[in-house]
Amino acid sequence: MTIDLISQDLKAVIPTKTNTILVLFSSVNDDKDKTPVLHNKVLVKQLETNLEEKSISGKSAEAIFFREFASGPCRHVLVVGLGSLKKVTHESYRQCAAVITEYIKQLNYPEVFVDFDS
Repeated sequence: MTIDLISQDLKAVIPTKTNTILVLFSSVNDDKDKTPVLHNKVLVKQLETNLEEKSISGKSAEAIFFREFASGPCRHVLVVGLGSLKKVTHESYRQCAAVITEYIKQLNYPEVFVDFDS
């Protein structure tokens, strides 16, 4: 398994739509409704319905997997929640890394791209 950390234009970095997973991060707005926010400008339009329906919640260490994601640079997308951005700590990032690692082990994919620009 290869985990690539990226922070630039996704299409330039990710060569083809082979059997790969793109990991994105979401968070919870600190507004009254706790609106989820996706931290990726490229795919926010494609995932807008999921944000509105709150299937992407942004809660800390919560993950949702989109198999056969046709509109993105990768074949599959994993969205991992950070929680409230005001409360994010090193421990929050460690927990998210553990969630990502566990998903990747279970799914057994050869290559994963983690979008740190998001």
